[in-house]
Amino acid sequence: MNEKTPRTEERLDILIESPDSHVEFVDLAQVNANPERVVISFIQRLPLTIGSSSQTPASDNEQRKQSQPVRLVANIAMSWQHFARLTALMNRVLLRNKDQLKNDWLNFLESLDDELIDTSDQKE
Repeated sequence: MNEKTPRTEERLDILIESPDSHVEFVDLAQVNANPERVVISFIQRLPLTIGSSSQTPASDNEQRKQSQPVRLVANIAMSWQHFARLTALMNRVLLRNKDQLKNDWLNFLESLDDELIDTSDQKE
């Protein structure tokens, strides 16, 4: 018999300490694994600047010459069992929101039509 027992949602009372309550956006996630655990590193890209200490934004030409500076936001380690559950959860969230994400993306692309200028017949 291969019946699955319905899983009830567990109520978690989360203690939020002031420094831990902020939310940060990340641009990249790297996953490293070994037989004992999976480590996910969340990375944020930083704006390029001219020189090492200057806060002046770099020009497009200078940006091509520099490597993108990044900041490690968090390293999260978990067991393979927890990683599998997290992956399943992320897939469920994606599927549950797929139609809304598709509509948002299409609306965004349609809004670009109004903003973009057709330069195909202009000479350089």
